[in-house]
Amino acid sequence: MIHKLIRTALITSALALPVVPLTAQQTLADKADFWVYNDSEATITRLYVSESTRDTWEDDLLGEEVLVSGSGIRITFKDETSTSCHYDILAVFADGQVVEDYRVDVCSNRGYTFYDDRPSDGSP
Repeated sequence: MIHKLIRTALITSALALPVVPLTAQQTLADKADFWVYNDSEATITRLYVSESTRDTWEDDLLGEEVLVSGSGIRITFKDETSTSCHYDILAVFADGQVVEDYRVDVCSNRGYTFYDDRPSDGSP
């Protein structure tokens, strides 16, 4: 009787083990809130973040606000059913400069920073 219980426990454990790494890996790849930081000298007056598969930009995320140097904004993804991790980012600066970056992986990176020389993935 005890051998049968041990055997059942071992089989159950062996079947459950492959599920654990897959579940953990999927959790790491989920998109969560994403931050955009402005480490440039110029103020960002308009900011667009759109799924890379789209042909058009979403609405301006700043609205009447601006993103001054040294500040950041949290981007909350509204479509929780979308599994896409790649988003395009466009910023319009007060000095007229427009910076675009494509296929930013928001599942691997929790932030995106604009610098004077070039934009860069990651938080400051």
